[in-house]
Amino acid sequence: MNPQDVDKAIRAELSKSDGYSSLPEDPNDGILKNQKLLIENLINNGSFNNKILETITGYTERGGKMRKTCFKTRTGIPYPLFKIHKLDPQQILDRTIPPSRLVHALTQSPTTRLEQFLAHHFGQVSRNYASDEYIKDTNDFLHQIKEVGIEEGELLYTLDVKALYPSMDQTIVLQSVKAALEEDRTLTPEIRSGILPCIEFCLQNSTLEYRGMYFKAIKGVPTGGSISRPLADTFLKFLKLHLKSKIPE
Repeated sequence: MNPQDVDKAIRAELSKSDGYSSLPEDPNDGILKNQKLLIENLINNGSFNNKILETITGYTERGGKMRKTCFKTRTGIPYPLFKIHKLDPQQILDRTIPPSRLVHALTQSPTTRLEQFLAHHFGQVSRNYASDEYIKDTNDFLHQIKEVGIEEGELLYTLDVKALYPSMDQTIVLQSVKAALEEDRTLTPEIRSGILPCIEFCLQNSTLEYRGMYFKAIKGVPTGGSISRPLADTFLKFLKLHLKSKIPE
């Protein structure tokens, strides 16, 4: 894979009008400003406190800002995750460019610390909501499968959702988050009331910079985001429950 192929793959994804919109300038400062306003409103509503504001934004109760490196942000950058397993042997020999998914590298993005806060609190909510089907990793699967009795003639199979993260409807994502929070008994009522608006803010402010151009994701959840996995788990469980309710007995 040469640099030209990588550049072509990134540009192809960012040019999709149903996935990304172009921005006239770097959104970093504007997102930081609006994020601070959001958290201050949640403080005024009694959901959050000044310690949370300081943890996420670096601003202290007195209005000053800590100068730690972790509070220095920049707009996220994209890179393609090539799916070579989608190619057959001949395509590999022919050096066919495999399909790819655009990953958002967000380790220093303006919403990174907010997403880390959400992943810590909403992550457990999501695991509880989807507890009957949650699998952490391969080792967890192997452990759980020992508890499953498979009779002769039964088949064990898996399903894969094509392009799950970029195709998730954000309206339904937020509905699923609301449903999970309504069932939650682990968070304090105050923290719980602030989770949904913060997740909505992160989804609406998923931005990227590529070669001096700026883009905003307008659908799905970002591949690479700290809260993307919990959101995907909650989304699928919510859809499963919704579809099950539509199936006649």
